[in-house]
Amino acid sequence: MSSVIGKCQYEFTILKKKASFPVIIFSHGVGGSKESFSYLGRFWSSYGYVCIHPTHLGSDLSVLQRVGLQALLETTNDPEVWSERPQDISFIIDSLEKLEQQVPQLNGKINPSFIGVSGHSYGAYTTLLLSGAVIAMPGDETVSFRDERTCVFLAISPPGTGRQGLHLDSWDRIIDPVMTVSGTEDMGLEGKPASWRREAFKFMPPRDKYHVLVKGANHFSFDPDARGARTPSGRINKDNLPPRARDLLELENKNLIKISLQSASMAFWDAYLKFQKPAKEYLRSEALQAYSGGDVAIFLK
Repeated sequence: MSSVIGKCQYEFTILKKKASFPVIIFSHGVGGSKESFSYLGRFWSSYGYVCIHPTHLGSDLSVLQRVGLQALLETTNDPEVWSERPQDISFIIDSLEKLEQQVPQLNGKINPSFIGVSGHSYGAYTTLLLSGAVIAMPGDETVSFRDERTCVFLAISPPGTGRQGLHLDSWDRIIDPVMTVSGTEDMGLEGKPASWRREAFKFMPPRDKYHVLVKGANHFSFDPDARGARTPSGRINKDNLPPRARDLLELENKNLIKISLQSASMAFWDAYLKFQKPAKEYLRSEALQAYSGGDVAIFLK
């Protein structure tokens, strides 16, 4: 179901059970919309979460279509706009009570004491800012956009140092549970290597920090509907396969990424938003690595 509050457009899923549920707010990447990663929102909500996917006006699909990708990416280097997305998320949290009034089906279903934030790429940047990452503004001013009402964070393809005010000490203050996700082919802009996406995990203080690494996945592999999505080749040489078999292998590998991200993220939310011990045990096991044949691994500290 779609709705609008203030300048935020968003998509959410109605839960039919009579109970209150933790909230997960998902922030899309540059040129995305409330439809981005909708498969994750539907999956999470089916297991007892209220999932809200806003469209960040100004860095969304409509702007991409109007000005093109390069011009849109250039706006993300402007320090004046870095605050807009975390402010969008905080505004949504401010509006949860109003949202319940606006949408009767949500009445009594939102538990504002347990709010998780997730996002992809620029949305992962938004997620980490809300978790407590600090950024350097012009004039050496250090700024934080931490929202204490948020408590668990999942960042897919997050940026590393050297862009958008991030530096080696940016992640020092992140003390809440965080999971980051990236692929071995998940390169950054300006020639940044795939290891750049793992810097947030590397530099965050230990305790309840996880990183999911997917062999062969690129920047768009985590959303099967995204343009440019590519899947890991696994241990089979696709070049030696007939076209139909190659297509089936691509589908199988795409499903592997989707299922692995669903599995790891659900265990993470359940462990830290619902405090389920078996979920934490799963995260700390090698079950996902075994399931994927070694193509997906979870690192923790």
